[in-house]
Amino acid sequence: MKKFVWLLVCAVAMAAAGCRSEVVVDKDTAGPILIYDVEALLPPGVTRSAPVEVMVRMFVDVRGHVTRASVESETDKVTANAALDAAMKRRYIPALVERKKTAVWVLAPIIVKSRQ
Repeated sequence: MKKFVWLLVCAVAMAAAGCRSEVVVDKDTAGPILIYDVEALLPPGVTRSAPVEVMVRMFVDVRGHVTRASVESETDKVTANAALDAAMKRRYIPALVERKKTAVWVLAPIIVKSRQ
């Protein structure tokens, strides 16, 4: 059930971003599932009054590692670097297409916060 909800969330996010997937979701198909997340923090001495949401596009390989990432939303360089650093440390259960592990691109928001 969690996989179905995750796939539904991914499909809605992709549709909102104007992306389309040619893969039909069924019992043999599953998007990558986030299993390890890292808190995105600004460098010491840099503060923001509120957390900033940064959309990051990540390439998740067949081992579940993020091997490439890029910022897809407007933000300053310091915030973008904090989001990219956190994105590269994420781990996923790899996507499955026809029951085979598959490398895929994922678009996800990362919340960047000031250190407390």
